[in-house]
Amino acid sequence: MCREVQQLRAEVRDSDQMKFAVHVYTALNSCNYVKFFKLVHTATFLNVCILHRYFNQMRACCLQRLRAYVMPGHTAAVSLHCSMHLLLSAFIYYSLNFP
Repeated sequence: MCREVQQLRAEVRDSDQMKFAVHVYTALNSCNYVKFFKLVHTATFLNVCILHRYFNQMRACCLQRLRAYVMPGHTAAVSLHCSMHLLLSAFIYYSLNFP
């Protein structure tokens, strides 16, 4: 991705839209769900509609990381109830607000 962006014209490469797209791409590839959802909050309505396609992917990544943190060494699947409990506990702990 970086190589393709560098090959673009300067006015395209340095535009706010391209910088936003690169930040979103980086957040998706690194499974950085916090950065991804912060970017969603700053996005335009059209960009949020496009990014909506990745919400479940980022939520799944969040659950995987929470499970690995809370239950290290467990490779068995976690039930939906347990996953929701982990997720809600994390949101309460970090005082995240829902829109």
